[in-house]
Amino acid sequence: MTHVKYVCLDPRYATTRMVTKGPVLGDGECSSPVLPPLFLPGRPGRHAEGGLRKEGYFKRGSSDKPLVTIITIVYNRCEHMAATVESVLTQTYDNVEYIIIDGGSTDGTIEVIRRYEHAVDYWISEPDKGIGDAFNKGVLASTGMWVNFMNCGDRFASPRVIDWVKDHMDKNADIIFGKATVVDERGVPLVTCGRPFEDRALSRRMSIPHQSAFHNRQYFRDYGLFDTDLKTSMVYELVLRKRSLAAIFVDEVMSYMLPAGISETADYLRLREAKRIKQEHRPDLGFLAIQFDYYYGLMRAVMKRALIRVGLTCVARRVRRIEARLRQALT
Repeated sequence: MTHVKYVCLDPRYATTRMVTKGPVLGDGECSSPVLPPLFLPGRPGRHAEGGLRKEGYFKRGSSDKPLVTIITIVYNRCEHMAATVESVLTQTYDNVEYIIIDGGSTDGTIEVIRRYEHAVDYWISEPDKGIGDAFNKGVLASTGMWVNFMNCGDRFASPRVIDWVKDHMDKNADIIFGKATVVDERGVPLVTCGRPFEDRALSRRMSIPHQSAFHNRQYFRDYGLFDTDLKTSMVYELVLRKRSLAAIFVDEVMSYMLPAGISETADYLRLREAKRIKQEHRPDLGFLAIQFDYYYGLMRAVMKRALIRVGLTCVARRVRRIEARLRQALT
């Protein structure tokens, strides 16, 4: 058994209470059987790189405090960056690794990251090939047993979210997830999504809010990284690769998310990708079911856009709330 000496750099932050001077590997709740690329290889156009790792501080899990990695990807969203970062740093759980992958922002996002880099394990800023590519960079640089993707603009709903997850950690689980609430720019709740896991429901639509999901690192070893050819539905494709996903539901709102992400603004692309994913991973659903899901979703997208164009955004949101309640009532 390897003896690990932990250092507390700053008790205020979840990411600085349990660090080691130098990377440590060995027995116990280790992140990986081999040393991951703690510093991602440089790409043309890299703007900057920093964090605790550059200062010689690293992370290691223990039997009672498994290491949890939070990955934030961002591109030109400096107005939302601080809220996302602070929701991670203020977690009450002691062993958190935080990685930020910036796509080469030019709007001040990098300056915001630099304000927090004393509590960020690793961050880079360089052009990427899209969301899937950015996710993959974060996974490759991560060393945690559990991995969460908290994109810029979204945030944890409570400082105790990772503690809730810790209470349900099971090495045999592929994913642990809770509920997520969509909020507007003022923080007003619009709708809450997320419910106990059913493989049948997942086969028809993405029923796991990815901001509130913690992925077992072993899943990436067994089933690979995100498909970079997908633009909006890479998380859905990833979780459908395994025929019977081992998922644990935590009945808590774990995250708040804004409705302005790419999955909300690119409905048609998302629907086309979802249809292709079902055809590949769930052909047993049958042609009619897959086509029905596609055209029903298309009808909803057209109706939503029509309501917004005529200034009835509030009606579109109300319809969304009603649909969410109906889905819950029917399950």
